[in-house]
Amino acid sequence: SWTDEATLWAALTWLRGSEAVMEARLQGRQPVVIEIHESSLARQMDNSWRAVGAGGEVFDFKSAAPSRTSGRWEILAEVKVGARG
Repeated sequence: SWTDEATLWAALTWLRGSEAVMEARLQGRQPVVIEIHESSLARQMDNSWRAVGAGGEVFDFKSAAPSRTSGRWEILAEVKVGARG
């Protein structure tokens, strides 16, 4: 079962164009980068986590790492196209 850990503001960047992204999209998965403020909670995130968007989308985490932008954390995730939490 899933437990809510926090509610965070995030910026979403929907990935497009590369061969890997196109392959994922053909399989009904949309890759996305979720950018949040760096925090102790962000440093705990890994591929066992997920996020639920304001529209009900379920984002399955693939990896998390510090962003090139200072004070930010980036999470690579996938959302199943048409899936809702």
